Amino acid sequence: MTEMDQAAELAYKKACLRFIDEYIKFNNKYVSLSTNGIFSVETASGIEPFIALGEVIHWTVIMYDKLDKAALSPSERALMSGIKHIDNIVKHEKAKFDVSDFIKTVPKNSVKGTNRGDKMSIKWQVTLCFFFQDISMIPVEPDWRIQRKNYNTNIKDKEVNDVISQIDKILKKYVFDINNAN
Repeated sequence: MTEMDQAAELAYKKACLRFIDEYIKFNNKYVSLSTNGIFSVETASGIEPFIALGEVIHWTVIMYDKLDKAALSPSERALMSGIKHIDNIVKHEKAKFDVSDFIKTVPKNSVKGTNRGDKMSIKWQVTLCFFFQDISMIPVEPDWRIQRKNYNTNIKDKEVNDVISQIDKILKKYVFDINNAN
């Protein structure tokens, strides 16, 4: 394993941790309980989680490009191709796009009730979830049509955390385990 491979793996892992940290801060900043007990969700405008997500995508593509694609399953290749599409648009599209252009923020409500004898307790929580959104408004280069199809099939409308988990499994299977064996 080269120093560059080690650096890419470390950078990917740090970017993932930073994304999780910024995602939590993002939720703490924009979802709050007001003094009258009512939840409020402000319009989210923090860019930090999107910068960290861009780094996750960048380092994912760096490591993916070094892999023997034939070793990956068709579904793994399709997911990574869709991720590479995001990276290509951010890097090469003439009209400038950034990772936040691919994300929609959706409030997710969860309610948990407990009943203890004559007392009922209800806990209501709102979390802002990031989902990859439709990007049909972004022009597609002819060479990227398969990547766009893979984005639409494997990434669009999926929660960002779930996609990162899938990427992580692929990289652990083909990159990290190999690197750690050397």
